Amino acid sequence: MPITEIIPNRLYAGSILEDGDWIFVNHRINAILNVSDRQYKIPINFINRILLYAPILDQRSPDLHWLITVINTLQLLLTNGYVVYVHDVAGINRLGFILTAYFMKLQCWPQKEALQFVKKLKPDLAPKPWYIKLLNDYERYLFSGNKRK
Repeated sequence: MPITEIIPNRLYAGSILEDGDWIFVNHRINAILNVSDRQYKIPINFINRILLYAPILDQRSPDLHWLITVINTLQLLLTNGYVVYVHDVAGINRLGFILTAYFMKLQCWPQKEALQFVKKLKPDLAPKPWYIKLLNDYERYLFSGNKRK
């Protein structure tokens, strides 16, 4: 599956990396956020880069605290100049969930607007209903005055 550019030269997304994808990663990416339920061996030198493993079991969503922590970490990486690749197994459900949450925080968008935006960039994104429910909880959190940005 191809790597999709989400934010030019900053944020990329997709599925588990295949052999040919590692060439791109080796030259462009200095942080990987893996939200799949699988860890894997990295076939390139990843010294002085960041690999974050924040697994989501695809049968249910994590909790709100987990989501807040992961999105804040992703935002911190991007703010500090890292070029990040975010992925799950197939690059559809969990990835759609994470990208939607990130743009909800970044742009202060409601869930539906953020999901619509990321689907324009990667049309096959399709967070499962339990992820949408958590995104709605995250939206209430973001707009409740607890933490806007």
